Parts: sequence; structure tokens; C-alpha cells
Amino acid sequence: MSTIVLLSGGLDSTVLLAASVNAGDDPIALTIDYGQKSRTEIRCAANVTRALSVPHRTIGIMGPVFGPDPHPLLASTPTAFPITAAEADLPGRNALLVVMAAAHLGSGGGTILIGSTNADGFPDSTPESFRLLSKALSTPERPVSVRAPLCEFATREEIADYGQSISAPLQLTSSCWDWDSRRCGGCGSCVDRTQALSGLVGYSASTPNGMSRSQRCRQGLEHLALKARAKLSYFGKR
Repeated sequence: MSTIVLLSGGLDSTVLLAASVNAGDDPIALTIDYGQKSRTEIRCAANVTRALSVPHRTIGIMGPVFGPDPHPLLASTPTAFPITAAEADLPGRNALLVVMAAAHLGSGGGTILIGSTNADGFPDSTPESFRLLSKALSTPERPVSVRAPLCEFATREEIADYGQSISAPLQLTSSCWDWDSRRCGGCGSCVDRTQALSGLVGYSASTPNGMSRSQRCRQGLEHLALKARAKLSYFGKR
């Protein structure tokens, strides 16, 4: 069966994709353009998939999907940045992403991996919500499993540490909510990303891509055997 990883271009989904590749899932990365304000994330998703040699598909949704109320994450809403994490809750977004991914699984069904974490705090980001989506999208002939493996980590710092240990291309990611900013540094997502990466060996906030070339070369050698490698078990046999 197929494995689809929903890839935004941000830290969490990039770690998830690298872990899926490392586990031998042979995944397809799927990026959904639902009208989000951040265009940089979409470009970063393409860079991540090239670095990991993973097939990548980007789907654009024509016309407005969310509404009628304006939302600061959508391109249709003028917004003064930065915004807080509480303002970033876009009701139904994760459910929409999962349904779009399910439509791309094909007739045989398969697994959808989404990079939701315990830190998200959104109603449609919980393991229970994904269990219910799995049930709703499955038939006996076409089983669909929606999973959020990163929920096994307690903090985003642990996710970043794990990502570095499996040589995920963290330096290529952007989680900024701003329109076309590589990283505004002030929105809730930028703050979370910086905090998560600040404790990593070789990471420098002053380096545009987070790490120098020599630091990235050392990364795999220094971290390959770190504690987080054992976490790969949650991608195990299905």
C-alpha cells in the first residue's frame, strides 16, 4: 500500500518525511496549496523533497475554501505580523489536508502521515481525531490509516533533536506564517522553530540557513547514533 506524507515545508513535516524515508516506507510527499499566506513554505517543501530524493506533488485548491470569516493565515486576509499561536488555529485545515491525501492514495488505500504534534493544541490535531478520520475514510477493500507519529514526542525540541539524528534537512525548512518571508522571526511559528533548533549542535541562528556547509557535513557523523534513533520503531510494521 502507498504512504503519503503531508509536507508543508516546515520543521515537523520535514522530520516526519525524513523518518518515513529512513524507515523504508518509499513515501510520496504531498503539499496542499489551500490559499495560505506563506508561499515560502511551499518552496521549501520542494527543496526538502529534492534533498531527500522523494517524489513530490503539489495540489492547488481553486477558489476560497475557508470562510466566511477572515483568517490571518490566508492570503485573502491582510494581516499585521507577527501573530500568535492562538490566532493560527484554522478550523478544519487538518481534516481537509487528510481528505485530499486520501483521494491520492488510489484504489488500494494506504497510510497518511501528518506532522501534527502535542504542541499544536488544535482540535483536529489529536490522535483521536485522526483515528476517526481513518475510520471515516476506510472501507474493507480500501483501508486508510491516518497517523501522527510525532505526537509520541513530548516537545518540539525533541522532534528537532530526532530530526538531526536522522539527517533531516532542517536547514531547508521554514515555518513562518508571513506572506513571503524566509523567517520573520517574530510570529509564533518562527519563535517555536528557533527555540527547537537552538539547542542543536552546529545550529547557528545567525547563519541564513541555520548551519554552515561544514556544520551540515558534520551533522550526520555527530548525531547518527543519538538516542532518538530508537524512535523509528513507531514507523514499524503495519
